[in-house]
Amino acid sequence: MRRGLPAAAALLLCAGLAAGWPPARAAGGTAPLRAKGWRLALPGYAYRFPRDHGAHPAFRTEWWYYSGRLRGEAGERYAFMLTFFRTGLRPPGRGDPPRKSRWALRDLYIAHFSLLDVGAGRHRYFERFSRGALGEAGTSREGLRVWLRRWRAEGRMEEGRYVQEIFAEAKGVRLRLRLDPQKGPVIHGKGGV
Repeated sequence: MRRGLPAAAALLLCAGLAAGWPPARAAGGTAPLRAKGWRLALPGYAYRFPRDHGAHPAFRTEWWYYSGRLRGEAGERYAFMLTFFRTGLRPPGRGDPPRKSRWALRDLYIAHFSLLDVGAGRHRYFERFSRGALGEAGTSREGLRVWLRRWRAEGRMEEGRYVQEIFAEAKGVRLRLRLDPQKGPVIHGKGGV
């Protein structure tokens, strides 16, 4: 049976369209313009890792995407996906006084977790949404740390390598992986755009 886009994908598509397309540029130059207070993703950004594994609150939309294939001890085959999305609702630095309430709404967080058991032909998937109030969801600008309730992706330096751990669990399906890099980060597209 074929189904439509998951709610998270549809919301991400809407958020991306709302952020403005095509990207705007200053007249006669290459300096990025802001789309209603948000920074636009344009060529020329100088990436620095592990800093850039973390959040970029000046941009309206960003995501952390993990997918892969796994084998069980008896040769079972699985495919997984764990994705976190952040969609900004209030651009940072608009001159507004800082909001002191722990209920203040700045971002929406969406997460998607799926696991395919290839041999059994069974695909299970789960989604979560949060406004991030009271620490229920969030991101860190200091390296990788993104979470929505108990689902999370975290990174840290260990013995000169940047390792990541991901975790998600729902209705008897559990994923916990430590990811050790085999090569450095790859910038996709032209200049990362």
